[in-house]
Amino acid sequence: MILLIAKLGLGYGVIVVIIILLIIALARKSKDVSYNQPKTNQKTYPTPQTSASINKTPSNSEDDSISDFTVLDDIIAQNKSKESVINDIPNEKLAYTPKDDKRLIVAKAIKTDAALEFYYSNYNGEASKRTVSNLDYSEEFGTEYISGFCHLREEDRTFKIERMSKLKVVS
Repeated sequence: MILLIAKLGLGYGVIVVIIILLIIALARKSKDVSYNQPKTNQKTYPTPQTSASINKTPSNSEDDSISDFTVLDDIIAQNKSKESVINDIPNEKLAYTPKDDKRLIVAKAIKTDAALEFYYSNYNGEASKRTVSNLDYSEEFGTEYISGFCHLREEDRTFKIERMSKLKVVS
């Protein structure tokens, strides 16, 4: 086939592309990969119908529909947002916070509506002392952040919790 392509007068670049395409086609054929098949590892989420089968055997009573939503409510309750978890931390636990537990210190500042003082290291490793008030907590792609009014920059800013050190709640 390569000789046929060479006789047609096509350049070496075209020949290389055709060879690569042939290798890809052969690899797909040998693996019997079907791209039209649904993926088997997709996440499934409980519905009132599927959540009922989690905890009980099916029956045809009217109580089942009520129970379906009760089970669904239980699942939703278990997946509380982190903001509401912060509000659930008892004040006694917040009274003593180990120095290395940044999350508890942040939670205490948010819960008591106090300002937070800390040293923040930017991406270059340069640290600056910050005081932030009107705190809000968020998480994105597994990274935790706080945002609020930064007194140093005199504007709203967002900070990665992992880059903070020497955290202290201030009134």
